[in-house]
Amino acid sequence: MKLSSRLVAGCTGAVAALALTFTAGGGSAGAYLPGGSATGAPGSAQPSAPQSSEPAGTPTLSEQELAARLDQYQPEQGQGSSAFQGDTVGAVTPEAVGAYLAEVMASTDAYWDGYFAEIGAQEPMYFYAVVAPGQTFRSNCQEGRIGADTPNSYYCPADFYTDDQGVEYAGSVVLPLTTFADMWAGRIFDSGADPDFKGDFAAAAIAAHERGHEVQHELQVQYGLPDIVQSVNGSTVRLKEKELIADCFSGNWANYAYQQNYLVGTDVEEAVAALDAIGDTSQQGSDPHGSPEERAEAFMLGYNTGAPYQCMKQYWVTVDWRQ
Repeated sequence: MKLSSRLVAGCTGAVAALALTFTAGGGSAGAYLPGGSATGAPGSAQPSAPQSSEPAGTPTLSEQELAARLDQYQPEQGQGSSAFQGDTVGAVTPEAVGAYLAEVMASTDAYWDGYFAEIGAQEPMYFYAVVAPGQTFRSNCQEGRIGADTPNSYYCPADFYTDDQGVEYAGSVVLPLTTFADMWAGRIFDSGADPDFKGDFAAAAIAAHERGHEVQHELQVQYGLPDIVQSVNGSTVRLKEKELIADCFSGNWANYAYQQNYLVGTDVEEAVAALDAIGDTSQQGSDPHGSPEERAEAFMLGYNTGAPYQCMKQYWVTVDWRQ
């Protein structure tokens, strides 16, 4: 994925970018100036194009009241944008990773802010934190602190932040920097997998997955939709579709990135390989994410259609879209 360096400090649009320094009380923004951009020349191979940029289906008349709003956004195409620069594989500096993740999150903002505006919904007001080596972040959704090498990434709707101007943000996306740097070399969390395709877009797709959780939560709250969970013996259990819709939303953003001429080389293959690496290998467990094949299929559904509504119809299984 192409990349350019930018400042990560304070607020970008409606998303606050918590810099890489946090206090023991739960986190306060410090200043982080990326020291450079990712190295390496843009890939010469052409990225894999979506099979279609149009929605894969048409809502029925019985779906019109809600679906007509959710199934209408098509972003404008870019003109050779230079917002991203380079197709980096292997070792990468922390500064380059921080700059890259900032670009990715800014790009997801551009896409999803446009979508929410088009469907008449409120602009999401969330924040994200890139956790640097030697620093930690406390989330209300996790026990203990999240460090730079914590082998996971997170979205937490129960985290809150107020910036220096008094603007309040609800919901955090937390990206451990060392963990994401490892993705350049194909080390995807603690999966132990050795993906066939390695590179920066693995990190981009997983960051966009966490943003996808934020989008799902926003739609749930703003439209009064049920969560993607079920009750089992009196306990609330997450369904794998809650993760698969985030994969699909990640694919929606990747479609937008392609339309903006951001993608290069094997970016799409890197995303699919990363999700495949962290797919469930067993049907057991209390936090299902979907099999490797299901996660890859979800991303590609989002990528090929570029239509968030198609992700909702496929994976928001607690809503009967036929009514």
